[in-house]
Amino acid sequence: GKADLIYMGRQLTSDPETVNKYAQGRADEIRKCIGCLEGCGTPCPINYDISPEALPLTPAEKKKKVLIIGGGVAGMEAARVCALRGHEVHLMEKRPELGGTVAALAKDPLAAEFQNIVDYLGGQMRKLDIDVRVCKEADAGEVARINPEALIFATGASLRIPDMAQDKPGVMDHVEALRNRIAIGQRVVIWGLMYGAELAISLAQEGKDVTLFGEAGEDALASHASNQRRWWIFRKLLDINVVRAYPEAQKVQNPKVLFYVRAGDMTPEGIEITDKDGKTSLLPFDTLIISRGREKNEAMVDEIKGQVQEVYKIGDCDAAGNILKAIWSANEIARKI
Repeated sequence: GKADLIYMGRQLTSDPETVNKYAQGRADEIRKCIGCLEGCGTPCPINYDISPEALPLTPAEKKKKVLIIGGGVAGMEAARVCALRGHEVHLMEKRPELGGTVAALAKDPLAAEFQNIVDYLGGQMRKLDIDVRVCKEADAGEVARINPEALIFATGASLRIPDMAQDKPGVMDHVEALRNRIAIGQRVVIWGLMYGAELAISLAQEGKDVTLFGEAGEDALASHASNQRRWWIFRKLLDINVVRAYPEAQKVQNPKVLFYVRAGDMTPEGIEITDKDGKTSLLPFDTLIISRGREKNEAMVDEIKGQVQEVYKIGDCDAAGNILKAIWSANEIARKI
């Protein structure tokens, strides 16, 4: 009774049943848009079914016991789909909460809407009565105890810490920094031009003194982001000659962005860097955040070979990627088991 007409745009891409779910009192089952600007049509990173090429969601020909190791968005999506198809699903996650890297990214104010997909999938775990075990690290013995007919590895990927920064005080990776934001000091150096760009903006807006650097040039800056979001990041970090019509489009003055810079030794005073002209200088920091390449967490795959008839890898464990690749790879496997 408060409106004659309600318009929805991207939300009907992420969940075409949004209005029906509201009307039926099922608002907690709505898959809310995460504001990623990756597709907003076909594909939508969090809605596999919207693609005309999507595999159909059909009942399984044979009910199987499925074990999923890893409770990030890929693991939870696989669990959801397997349960809807009639399988008996068990999910194990070594951390005390679900969501993996996406849940960590959602702790940044610039990506807070990422929490929407974590909340939706968490709700589906409860609704579908999936056996979820957190604070439970899987091993070969645990796999043998459950004795699944199909095993899906959704163990994600970890950021690589260079040898010269290993176990050094004040050093943390990007995900750790988001999970333990209170431990980040005033002088922050972020090593990595891709994902580090948004974190640089966020920390600068908090009042931190931020320097962002990397080996590549401007082409690498926020290269993970969609075109619209990347353009916004460029306007925030660089002196680009554009009309700034809105206050939120204004450049953040704090972060210093250094391109074509190589890292050298670390000392108690900071990290040595060398620019493209060979000039060496020192970047002092309270906190150095590593935001570079990722390595697949697949060490356990070889350990259980031959123990389970069907073994699959999805998400970052299969190939480090984004939310779209995590959700879609989960569906491509779970709909075939």
